[in-house]
Amino acid sequence: MRNGKGSDAEVKMAQTASESLAARLRDLRATAGTRGERLRVIDPGIVPQRPSSPNVLLNVFAALLLTVIALGAYLTVSFSYQRRREA
Repeated sequence: MRNGKGSDAEVKMAQTASESLAARLRDLRATAGTRGERLRVIDPGIVPQRPSSPNVLLNVFAALLLTVIALGAYLTVSFSYQRRREA
């Protein structure tokens, strides 16, 4: 004769398997009418602790570099214009 605890465990396992199969069958029936592919996210990823953008320090250095380049171009054109005017 079997132990009552063993039978309870078997019944629980059978119920769990039955519920799992019923859920799978519901999913299959729900998607049977659609013609597209079903997208399932395998790895949802993680949320970063701090935002990767905007990087303030990088933006400040980029602004300074652009300012130096623009100033050099302005001074070159300005001096070139003055030399032509004087000559």
